Amino acid sequence: MKKKIFMVTLLLLFFAVIVSAQSADAVTKMIESKEATVGEAAYFLAVYLDAAPENSTEEAAVNALQASGVCNEGVAADTVLTYKTFAGMLMRTWDVKGGLMYSLTKADRYALRDLQAKGFISASADPVSAVSGFDALAILNNCMTQLGGN
Repeated sequence: MKKKIFMVTLLLLFFAVIVSAQSADAVTKMIESKEATVGEAAYFLAVYLDAAPENSTEEAAVNALQASGVCNEGVAADTVLTYKTFAGMLMRTWDVKGGLMYSLTKADRYALRDLQAKGFISASADPVSAVSGFDALAILNNCMTQLGGN
């Protein structure tokens, strides 16, 4: 329990510094989500990329990421975030060079395999299982820390 509280505190602090004055409500909402949504993840990525303002809605963030090619077309903001969808969004956000299959297809399933191989996502993560909000923020934190640069 202490480790979880420490991680939540660390994540909140990290997002406050890196992503500036983002809404604490968005962070709290995502941490408490047992199943994160595409809109919740898109909000953080869109603000990070300056594709959407901090006061934008999740729908607006998804639309902004779809326009920039980070989020797949036709995905709704209220769709449950799966590991493979999330991996695809992360690979495109930081323009990560993937393996041969990802380079050829740009498919989310290969994005997941590459991020698992690089240690960002657990190797045991099921591609179609839902990502919890806490896990999504932890993965985002790792990507921002190690891939950063935008």
